[in-house]
Amino acid sequence: MMIQNKVLILIGIIFLNTCLALGQKYDYQWLFGYKTDTSIIHPDFGRSVIDFSTSPPDIYYEDRNINLDLTVVSICDTSGNLLFYTNGIVVVNHLHEIMENGNGLNPGAIANSFEFWGYPNIQGALALPLPNSDSIFYLIHQRIEYSTPNLPGHGSTLFLTQIDMGKNNGLGKVITKNEPIINDILEIGNLTATKHANGRDWWILHGKFDSNQFYTLLLTPDGLENHGIQEVGTFAPTGIGQAIFSPDGSKYTKLDIVSANTGSFLNIYDFDRCTGQLSNHIQMTHADSVNIGGVAISPNSRYLYMTARTLVFQYDLWAMDIEASKDTVAIHDGYFDSIGLSPNFFLTQLAPNGKIYINSSNSVKDLHVINSPDSAGLACNLEQHSLQLPTYNKFSLPNFPNYRLGALSGSICDSLTTAISTTAGSNDILLYPNPANDFIIFDGDNEEGNYTFILNNLIGQEIYQKEVFIDNETLINLPELPVGTYIYNLVLDGKIEKTGKLIIGRK
Repeated sequence: MMIQNKVLILIGIIFLNTCLALGQKYDYQWLFGYKTDTSIIHPDFGRSVIDFSTSPPDIYYEDRNINLDLTVVSICDTSGNLLFYTNGIVVVNHLHEIMENGNGLNPGAIANSFEFWGYPNIQGALALPLPNSDSIFYLIHQRIEYSTPNLPGHGSTLFLTQIDMGKNNGLGKVITKNEPIINDILEIGNLTATKHANGRDWWILHGKFDSNQFYTLLLTPDGLENHGIQEVGTFAPTGIGQAIFSPDGSKYTKLDIVSANTGSFLNIYDFDRCTGQLSNHIQMTHADSVNIGGVAISPNSRYLYMTARTLVFQYDLWAMDIEASKDTVAIHDGYFDSIGLSPNFFLTQLAPNGKIYINSSNSVKDLHVINSPDSAGLACNLEQHSLQLPTYNKFSLPNFPNYRLGALSGSICDSLTTAISTTAGSNDILLYPNPANDFIIFDGDNEEGNYTFILNNLIGQEIYQKEVFIDNETLINLPELPVGTYIYNLVLDGKIEKTGKLIIGRK
């Protein structure tokens, strides 16, 4: 059995690119709020920023001349320094100036009407680094239509805009703009992505309107590939909501709030990071009059959170009966701020610090925070209106995928295994058992030394660190950890000597 475990660990060496993924801080700068109103010069208006480069995150006020609405995307370099952001109509550099050729996104009547405020499309844009490039970013964004005869509001065109941050001394330039990717009757917003099993490329799914069909796109170093349409599960009515992948990329979830009469639909799918295919569709109906809501999944990929204006629900994605696992983890406490507005529960976003933040559809300064989303029930510790921004904010919450997801260890579909070095670090150090429960053993052979053992979750958050002397069969007792997948690093003299995936099994 020990030999078998050692072989499995050796297979896991293809996960070595994970250490690179953990350093990617593309989502460390969160932007909120309105443009600075120079006619009023009121300190409660302007832009708020949450910077996750520190712990706790730094929250501050900053002047700018761009309004942010439902479409909000910002992206940083790998060190967490802001590069650019968009409100779905313009692309803006880190100096808060419209980037060269950065105006005129999503051309049409909606953009003309909302030019001042920003594009009104939940998850209406997505920013991804072009694989193997240190300067090119792909901005995928969607035009919506409300005036098509015999059709309700829907997405009409999925566009690609390319940005080269190597231009203009690092201020960037839009080098192509509004290139049509898909022309069809599409769902509104819901732009999200997850890493291919190779840890380099990106899968993007986008649903057709009122359908069980999804366009499947793959972003590689050569650009976007259209892998056609897949049909899965039962008919899923299209509404307004959010779509997300779990942090480990194994689940895809979409919330569609259709109408007061029809209700809302929570759709959950298994996702294959090798093929880009969905399967095992589960659909849950919420027959209520709620017209706003969102979804997020915990860092360990176990717990799904759904907001519904005055309620927040938790589902256990590992349960035999997911629908039966539904638990109410928050009921709005009736709080109103000093100007008489109440911060309800609206959109959600998992942050680099492992917490989930929830905004409001009202113009308030408050965000709600789920502090321990990996925990079941009320132990998730949802604190209502516990984080206050310096300025008022309505609707805006940035849209990010999990940039730090690495390759799927041992996957036969990992097309990059031949390109990944297996000589970097101490390959003679083996870890077992894996999956583990209370302890692990490192077999150092001839690699003995004083190492730092660091354990991160799948979004790159460090959750445990221990100094350990490794020689032959060194046992390390693990702390109490939620069941799930983790990334470990062994550091010697400031250099990562070993990295891999550690699975904590059921206890």
